[in-house]
Amino acid sequence: AYCQGDRELADIVKKLGKLMRRNLEVTNDTVTLEEELGFIRSYLEIQSLRFQGKIDYSFNIEVEPSSYRILPLLLQPLVENAFVHGLEGSLGEGKIEITAFEEIGYLIIEIADNGIGISKEELEFINNQMSNKKNLDRSSIGISNINDRIKLFYGEDYGVYIISTTGIGTKAVVLLPARREEEEDAEADDNR
Repeated sequence: AYCQGDRELADIVKKLGKLMRRNLEVTNDTVTLEEELGFIRSYLEIQSLRFQGKIDYSFNIEVEPSSYRILPLLLQPLVENAFVHGLEGSLGEGKIEITAFEEIGYLIIEIADNGIGISKEELEFINNQMSNKKNLDRSSIGISNINDRIKLFYGEDYGVYIISTTGIGTKAVVLLPARREEEEDAEADDNR
């Protein structure tokens, strides 16, 4: 593509390669929020090209993203859900907003879309599925896995919460401890 002068396609292929490498290299080691947001930005750029201007996205990051460490691949499946379940079926321009802020000891990351939303009954079903693993439905596996990973790594006080209104959109809220990188390093030194 680059040799043929199609720089846009060459750039997208490069981003796609970066995403694939990242998926293959994922471990349970934490990454900086900055790295995770960079990964999400690449994903959104690819989707933006795919939807040819019908998707707009923005980042509202109120924390220093290089200071926070999180589990890898917590956000990408939630952004993907925004496309697959929220925006692909909607008419109009789709919007995704990623917000991150710290409040009362929590790092809160929100992925919001203006898609078709989720009915009250379906939202209740999804939330029940996340808390009751016995009857897990295939459509909730991604969110449930993220929620499980968060709870296993950080504790039961943290997780994913879904808020939605039919016809208005959906917001996935990720609640993590607001531990900065230097705090984790000091905690690891104390444990040695």
